[in-house]
Amino acid sequence: MILEKRNSIYLWIILILYFVLLFIVGYHHEPWADEAQSWLIARDCSWKYIFSNISRYEGHPFVFFYILKCFINLSPDNAEYLYRYIFLIPLFFSSVGMYLFIFKSKFPLWIKCIIPFTFFLFFQSGVCARDYSLCFFILSLIALYYPVRLKHPVLYTLLLIFAANIHLFLWCFVLILFIFFLFDIIKAEPNNKIRAYILPLVISTILLLITILYMYPPSDCTSFVFWEDETKYIRQLKRIINIFIPSNDNNYVLLFEITILALIYYIPYNIYCKNLYQKLLFISLNLPIYFIYLYFYIQPYHGVFAFSILIFTCWILANENNISKLPRINMKNAIFYLFYIIILFYQVYYNILISKEDIYTNYCGSKEAVEFIKKYNLDRYEINGIGFKSVALQPYFNKNIYTNYYNSAYYSWTPLFERYFNVEDYYKMPILVVSVHEMSIPDKILETHNYYYFNGDILYLNYKNNIKEINGFRIYVNKDIAEHNHLPSIAK
Repeated sequence: MILEKRNSIYLWIILILYFVLLFIVGYHHEPWADEAQSWLIARDCSWKYIFSNISRYEGHPFVFFYILKCFINLSPDNAEYLYRYIFLIPLFFSSVGMYLFIFKSKFPLWIKCIIPFTFFLFFQSGVCARDYSLCFFILSLIALYYPVRLKHPVLYTLLLIFAANIHLFLWCFVLILFIFFLFDIIKAEPNNKIRAYILPLVISTILLLITILYMYPPSDCTSFVFWEDETKYIRQLKRIINIFIPSNDNNYVLLFEITILALIYYIPYNIYCKNLYQKLLFISLNLPIYFIYLYFYIQPYHGVFAFSILIFTCWILANENNISKLPRINMKNAIFYLFYIIILFYQVYYNILISKEDIYTNYCGSKEAVEFIKKYNLDRYEINGIGFKSVALQPYFNKNIYTNYYNSAYYSWTPLFERYFNVEDYYKMPILVVSVHEMSIPDKILETHNYYYFNGDILYLNYKNNIKEINGFRIYVNKDIAEHNHLPSIAK
């Protein structure tokens, strides 16, 4: 009794520490261009248009866009102000998910102390306002009701539908759980009682089909990856490996890296799977996500789905087998324990590194660029945004400041994407905001159109994909406008 009370105190300390640290990092977090794009879609597109059009191209169902839209509608005339608190959305959902994990799972205390502070479940889920923040939240709810799924079939299937409408990457996960649920019903219930499940199963099947139909990517969607040669295949495979471990550029060590990735799954598989059914469930839930990664556009931070699914699978199997303690350390398994501790602590170390950069370093300098534009009222002129990351400036205004942006949101997976790079008068606007990491403008064009640029020597760390990646903005202003508005000395 005393031990349980002491453990309960420890668990509350972990949760409170998780919440407080998330709030601190989130408060200092400068939203990524990806977060800005989601915000602008929610702010400027109708509920219907998001559901019928945007989701199909983005690969992100409507749920998170609708959550953002509800948040914006708290004060639509002050969306610019609300944007500064967008971090409260992932903070809320991640904290609820982590509460369920800490207090409702059967993992040992030391695992509950480490997992909350790993990169994917702290920074990626709890700081970044993307639909990734809903992943661990919904998987925790499903894990909570998994043991009683036969008693509450309606609630359980609704949770599966909710998960399917968070991200395309969760489709196979949901479909497999649904199939195993059907098998569980047939196995557990006599024929005369199966009728009670027919209605919820029919309704959930219809909803799943609706989800597939409204989300099925159109033929002109560019978010698929089609391999043309072996090099591209290996590059994508390395991105997948980089989810858990830093991947080496040397192709000869690729096999070694794949072996490490396989061990990450083999160890919990060996611990938590006690029969053939559980082994099939473990493999079926965790393997498909990697095939999806191979055929869709991915970045290492998309690993939040694979990481969350692995934890979810261990969670439900630990509860099912009543495993609250891991096997004792001995000569045979000591190396495996050490291996897994290194993997988890690498995740914690990387999270500390990224969170520290988030507090002390700007993501791309969008705030500074916005301050420059507002200080001299440059938003009253026509401005072109060049490069995807230029979208990061938009939410700090209550209007669309870019002439070449349709409805202020930059739809990078649609045919509209081509429009941003192929208009004849692209460089004829009085002002250009250029993402220097993605785009550069030839000096000849600048001389022809009489541009000067400002903030050109200011570079900022972009830690989203690579801690050493450089990113920033250059603001090009027509010479006559610069002189008329008494702009400071030009950068070059």
